[in-house]
Amino acid sequence: MSVYTHTPEHSIRQGIDSAVDTSEINYGCTDDYTMAIGNEEKRVAREADALEEEDKDPGVMYIWVVVLIGFITQFIVLGIPVACSSVVLQLSLVASIADSLLNLMSILAQFLLTKYGLRDIMFASALLCTAGLEAASFSTKPWHLIISIGVAFGTGASVFYYASTSIIPQWFGKRQGVAQGIVSSGACVGGLLLPFIMTSLNDKYDASWCLRVLGFMSFVIFTGAAFSFKQKDKKEKNSKTFKKIVDFSVLKNKNLLIWCMANSVLEAGYFVPYLFLPERHYWFHYYPRSMRLGESWQGDRIGYINVTIISCMMSSLSCFLIWTFASDFGTLLTFACLYGMTGGVFAALTPSITRITEKDKFESGYTMFLVLTAISFYGLSLAAAIESSSRLPNFLACKIFTGLSASSVD
Repeated sequence: MSVYTHTPEHSIRQGIDSAVDTSEINYGCTDDYTMAIGNEEKRVAREADALEEEDKDPGVMYIWVVVLIGFITQFIVLGIPVACSSVVLQLSLVASIADSLLNLMSILAQFLLTKYGLRDIMFASALLCTAGLEAASFSTKPWHLIISIGVAFGTGASVFYYASTSIIPQWFGKRQGVAQGIVSSGACVGGLLLPFIMTSLNDKYDASWCLRVLGFMSFVIFTGAAFSFKQKDKKEKNSKTFKKIVDFSVLKNKNLLIWCMANSVLEAGYFVPYLFLPERHYWFHYYPRSMRLGESWQGDRIGYINVTIISCMMSSLSCFLIWTFASDFGTLLTFACLYGMTGGVFAALTPSITRITEKDKFESGYTMFLVLTAISFYGLSLAAAIESSSRLPNFLACKIFTGLSASSVD
């Protein structure tokens, strides 16, 4: 990278420029357009070098500790609801409530974390999550689980979900995509491994002790996260009001609203294959999701929106061209792997929000993003209603619904 130094010669040149018609002097730029392009290239190069230097800062080595903590946190936060719904189908409503609260309660999480501090709120949330799982171990009716796991665990987990995804961009510059890809993979690994753990505990003990063990595991992990998580720019407890902490002015950003709308449609159809794929293909569908580093790495290089468009196009084509005509194990396995690798691009490339809103408004922008896209959790119910009313063979209506939703970003 070339370094510009100010010398007396430059001062003389500037004085001549101010006195003489510069259009008659050729400094290597044949016209204003070429000069503008050159200035823009220099600006982009300076920004890229600044981001690279930010990641190389020796004082930011702690960022990888933050990434590891975020990975383990999402292993529990999203892994437990998925594991419950996959081990016991009747718990799918409980998982849906918990997942929706992860989004809807993010606005409260931002307010509490900013006003009362990171450690205190996260520790209180760890107690709430643990209490929810321990209370679920004594449940005897479905509504007990809705309150204990769906509401209590979902509300407490929303704080850790929000913290693990919003703090990462503070520490990273150029490699935000890779970092966020590692963190989001924690949910996939949790959804892949926790059902096996729960099945083993159920077989060896019973469902009550399984939930108690999960509660103890959650307490240890969440408490460790509460004492380990820290923000890059240390913030004192804030006495500002709710409206000053949560900046609603980000809703005036048209690009953010367009992204939220496209993401809602995309995510509405994303979970449909999980319900209609045979159970033996379910794990092959989850394993590729845990390998999101490729998408994240490409997002840092060629742009988050570009990778999102390419991945959505591939997942849409996999629905129309592979899943629609799948009639044997090999074809379904191919679809499960391809869709698993490309379908969840929105989770791996969350840092794209920092490119849509200003960096200092990322937390509010991300909060609004989570709240506005919470409606996508009803996509599974919509797909089931369409399937039951269409009466098309081989779940064709669901396949078309998923393919169209995946193409919404394109």
